[in-house]
Amino acid sequence: PISVIMPYYDNPGMLLKQIEEFSMMDHEVRDLMELVIVDDGSPEHPAAELCKPEGGLTFAMQVYRIDVNIRWNQDAARNIGAKHAEKKWLLLTDIDHIIPESTLRYLMHAHLGDKTIYKFSRLEFDRVTPYKVHPNTWFMTGKMYERVGGYDERFAGYYGTDWDFRDRTIRA
Repeated sequence: PISVIMPYYDNPGMLLKQIEEFSMMDHEVRDLMELVIVDDGSPEHPAAELCKPEGGLTFAMQVYRIDVNIRWNQDAARNIGAKHAEKKWLLLTDIDHIIPESTLRYLMHAHLGDKTIYKFSRLEFDRVTPYKVHPNTWFMTGKMYERVGGYDERFAGYYGTDWDFRDRTIRA
């Protein structure tokens, strides 16, 4: 029951890697999740062109596109993804973060509080070395996302505004 939401901007290699990773997951995990990609106005490699693998997809996926190319508009992309997500739980992260199948499996079966907002430890690419928590990786219900108020789109055009969302999660 998880919608994985990822903003996308002209990064075809990582989008194809995400599709490959999700396609290889066990059907039990794939059947309980969906991938929501929101293209933030990519001028060179629109996500919709990449999300049509030859054999078709083995998991649910939605793809949206913001038609106006606004620099650093990933906050709007996250809000659009959350609005259209069909699952109760939202896992928001960046396109260049690979989510281990074991993490999704755990989240799908854990008894988590739906009024709690979760953050994660993460690992370096070698999947062994611990690395700092990422400021834009969150796990919460769609209702909790609404309670926080989503990301503030007035910050479009600026990099590093994730502090605002974080501060509002503390007050939610």
